[in-house]
Amino acid sequence: MSGGFAWWRVGEDARTECRGAVCLLLGRPVLVHEARFGGVVVEPAHSEEHWPDGYWNLTRADPMPPRKR
Repeated sequence: MSGGFAWWRVGEDARTECRGAVCLLLGRPVLVHEARFGGVVVEPAHSEEHWPDGYWNLTRADPMPPRKR
């Protein structure tokens, strides 16, 4: 009912629910998260210190969990 955002790897059953993720799109980092009324929003990700809390870093082969500030 309230939606949510999750990611998972192709061929795996485990889902990881989170606020969003930093991914690569055409080689550039982007923030991916749930839109206000459903769907997905993709926006440019500037320097890493400005990435929101609770976002997984999926730009690497081994995903990094959200950092704690």
